[in-house]
Amino acid sequence: MPFKQYFYKYFYLKNYMGLNKKGVSEVVVTVLLILVAIVAIGAVGFFINNLVSNLKNGPDPVVCISNTFTIVSAKVNAIGILSVKVEKKQGSDNIEKLKFFVEGDSGTIVSGDGVGDVPSLGEIKTLIISDIRITSGQIVKVFAVVNGNTCGVESDKATIASA
Repeated sequence: MPFKQYFYKYFYLKNYMGLNKKGVSEVVVTVLLILVAIVAIGAVGFFINNLVSNLKNGPDPVVCISNTFTIVSAKVNAIGILSVKVEKKQGSDNIEKLKFFVEGDSGTIVSGDGVGDVPSLGEIKTLIISDIRITSGQIVKVFAVVNGNTCGVESDKATIASA
């Protein structure tokens, strides 16, 4: 076989006519693109579903922000029972209860539910917290509880005094 025919047969036909191409076929590329799109849509759907379910199960942010409370006084007696006078400054939504967080000396935070009625707008009420260990000089913060969940917005904080 002459050299010219050999060259034409092996190099030209294989390399330039597509007989020796080492690539991915159009069908495989299309299938891969469709799979990537399906996975991306699934990931976005999963993220949105989790976001929506967290908003449904958590407290209503508008209710949490629109209801504010002020700590008028916070006093602890000799046996560690805390009494907090709280005034409702704004908001009209029903709050289930108030939750109090106390910052300890080492930076630890303990929480307790206030026993007593939640004050109405403009009203001052005393709530008792006896289920946590408290001493004077610590910081107490008040949070509203809506739909069984504690709001993430702190209404007020005060330093606890001795009774």
